[in-house]
Formats: sequence, structure tokens, C-alpha cells
Amino acid sequence: MCFSWSLNIISHFGVILIFFVTHQLYHNMIFMAVSKAQQKATAKYIKNNYDRIEVKVAKGAKSLIETAAKANNESINGYVKRAVKAQYEADTGNAIDL
Repeated sequence: MCFSWSLNIISHFGVILIFFVTHQLYHNMIFMAVSKAQQKATAKYIKNNYDRIEVKVAKGAKSLIETAAKANNESINGYVKRAVKAQYEADTGNAIDL
């Protein structure tokens, strides 16, 4: 009984430790300093290689789309692009690279 109790604590501690390490790595990736030159180069690349489309949706629809995207481990952008790609291919029979 004492042995299983200690394994239970170790198991929970391992989960907490993994969560903490994962959180720290994620936090460091998000808040990593990016130089002004890197920001400028990224903006230039995006401007030269992508078109932008703004989509307006009814109030509350964005949060529904965001929830569905998260459920599929996607960003809102990825989720919408996947939907547009599927609809375009269904409508035209042609593939599109988004």
C-alpha cells in the first residue's frame, strides 16, 4: 500500500514536471526576442509571397470557429484555409495551393 502510494505521488510529480518543462519551452518560444532586422525580413517575405483576405463573420462566430479549430489542433487561419481549399476543390474539381 505504501509502495503504490509513493508510485502514485511519483506519477503525479512526473506529470507536473513534464507540464512545467513543456510550459517553459512553449513560453520561451513565444517570448523569444526577435531582432528588428528579422521582423523586417519576415514582413517583407510575407508581403512578397502571400495575399491577404479579410473575412467578416457574425458576432460570436469567431469564437465558434476558434473552438472548432482548437479541437482539430489547428489555428483559425489553418482551419479556414482547409475549409476554403475543400470547397474550392469540390466546386471546381481543381486543386489549389493555399
